[in-house]
Amino acid sequence: MIRTFIAVDTPDDVKEQITEAVSKLKEIGAEVRWESRDKYHITLKFLSDVREAQLPEIIDSLRRGLSGIPPFKVTYAGAGCFPSRRNPRVIWIGCENEEGTLLRLHDAVEAATVPFGFPTEERAFHPHITVGRVKGTRNTDPLVLSLPSVTLRSHPVDVRQILVMKSDLKPSGSVYTILEAIPLTL
Repeated sequence: MIRTFIAVDTPDDVKEQITEAVSKLKEIGAEVRWESRDKYHITLKFLSDVREAQLPEIIDSLRRGLSGIPPFKVTYAGAGCFPSRRNPRVIWIGCENEEGTLLRLHDAVEAATVPFGFPTEERAFHPHITVGRVKGTRNTDPLVLSLPSVTLRSHPVDVRQILVMKSDLKPSGSVYTILEAIPLTL
């Protein structure tokens, strides 16, 4: 079994901007496990464990399902938390795409994976990059109060492909490997 997810990568220059924004949040001293910059991506769908023999079929289904979705632009902006400000578990950086292509891409990924037994996500899609996971209550309130002050706003970034990723769980944290890059085309 291969622990698998589908994502949009984040360009290095934007990862640097996010790293700078996160460094200010780290100074607050909240009990958060901060993600490393190599993990900054937009998750479109987390599949969990996939049989290795099934991966080529899933990738083919994604290729078919994404045909006709053109490359588009995303802007990374702002910060927030899930599920709520009163009970933050995940700290995130937002992703904006005004013309709705990112949502269309997400919906196409959902539709392409349902035939393989992966249920459709019931929560509304909120594109983001997870930058931290809250592990305790120390300084959580100051952290949450500081999130609206994060002034990060990237330049519009081209999204030209999605990635099918493998996630290996290690004692030091998860390690991601690209299994397949699927280009977006008109």
